[in-house]
Amino acid sequence: MGVSGILLSAGESKRMGQSKAFLKFGHKTNIENLIDEYLSSKLDEVIVVAGFNGNYLKEFIEKSIKNRRLKVLINESFSIGMFSSVQKGVKEISNDGVLIGIVDNPFTSSSIVDKLIENFKGEIIVPYFHGKGGHPVIVPFSLKEEILNANPENTTLKDIILNHKDIIRHIEFEDEKITFDMDTYEDYLRLLVLWRK
Repeated sequence: MGVSGILLSAGESKRMGQSKAFLKFGHKTNIENLIDEYLSSKLDEVIVVAGFNGNYLKEFIEKSIKNRRLKVLINESFSIGMFSSVQKGVKEISNDGVLIGIVDNPFTSSSIVDKLIENFKGEIIVPYFHGKGGHPVIVPFSLKEEILNANPENTTLKDIILNHKDIIRHIEFEDEKITFDMDTYEDYLRLLVLWRK
């Protein structure tokens, strides 16, 4: 089954104090590393959704990475919330499934993405580590209209997923990194230490 990928990078990163996309991990920025991993996976296409400083991020990505499977969209309504960026990306996709990831987790690797794709048979796929959910997730194309018709101001992706508990599959990982998230500069420094190990 074909799966397209959406990488959300539209927020203002207010608590971080600077763009999460441009934080350095190794020799590259966070967004470059993540796009490299997404493009190295079995995803049919990769859509990055930018928002705050969208034009700058779009130009940076398009200059840094040339790949016909990569597209950068700008969500002008990013201030409404993350779900509006989910809608922006999903609107462009007509594949069997949509993998939705976040720039907040620099450890999303092609192997994680591929394991989720390999387990996708038309259901909602959620990675789990010892009972804790993580990222990215895959939602089936059958939920596209529900996602697009939802009110972005009071809906989250989790709301959509929980509306369909009967088709959720949890895929167990023995790597805690699927649960990582960074909202503050302290989070970044903590993850940077793990990145260097």
